[in-house]
Amino acid sequence: MKNLALVFERLTFTKIIALWLAIVLSFSIIYFGLTYTDQHLIYDGRPLSNDASGFGNAVYFSFITSTTIGYGDIAPTGFAKVLAIIEAIASITLFGAFIGKIVSVKQEEILEEIQELSLEEATSSTISGLYIFRSHAKELKERLDSKEKLKPKDLAETENALSNLKSALGNFNIAKIVANEEKEKSLMRIELMSNSINFSLSRFVELLESINKHKTDWKKESIAPTIAECSRTTATLYVQYNLVKSDDELSRKVGEKLEDLNKTLAALQKSLQ
Repeated sequence: MKNLALVFERLTFTKIIALWLAIVLSFSIIYFGLTYTDQHLIYDGRPLSNDASGFGNAVYFSFITSTTIGYGDIAPTGFAKVLAIIEAIASITLFGAFIGKIVSVKQEEILEEIQELSLEEATSSTISGLYIFRSHAKELKERLDSKEKLKPKDLAETENALSNLKSALGNFNIAKIVANEEKEKSLMRIELMSNSINFSLSRFVELLESINKHKTDWKKESIAPTIAECSRTTATLYVQYNLVKSDDELSRKVGEKLEDLNKTLAALQKSLQ
């Protein structure tokens, strides 16, 4: 039964229709062949004729039987009854597979829409988190450069901002890539994410340089999880990029943005050593 289900699952709409038409035609020929025996069809109280009109009626009966309508104007006798039952069961099975295929396609479309919304939401949330982090890092750097001493709560807020940034990146990383997303749309999303992360990491490098310069006491090991998530996000963006890249200008531009992000990430990791 499981193997049979797999066979029907692999059937396309075209194959299902072609198979159904083949069944209708095959049984039409068999019904017509029975006109030469005593196991024939009865039409208007008389055996089905074995001429062109009789073949037309055989096709008509086969079609009506396959659709399980059964008007009753043509009736099978003897072995023809068994054939009619077999044809009806085979046709109902194919109709079931056809309807199941329609439901399956609709479910896939809904799932893809949900995945696309989820990816867009994760992208928007991550970019918002990156913007908030950049603003916070800029404010801290300006205060350090003006020789204003940072309070413990300032560093605590920075670590909180890093934690929020890590969560936002994590949500983006677990969002599934939409398989049928337009290439240009996908590339633009990758470019937007690359730029936003790159700007944020550049701002973070500047903040760390100020922290080192002013010898501010901060346990840098607390930064490691966020940097690891940044690396993971960069890898995710590369995976998405490799799925849609080509030789056009937009693809090359996005590739360069990813390379810039890699360099900034490497500079940040170096500053933490």
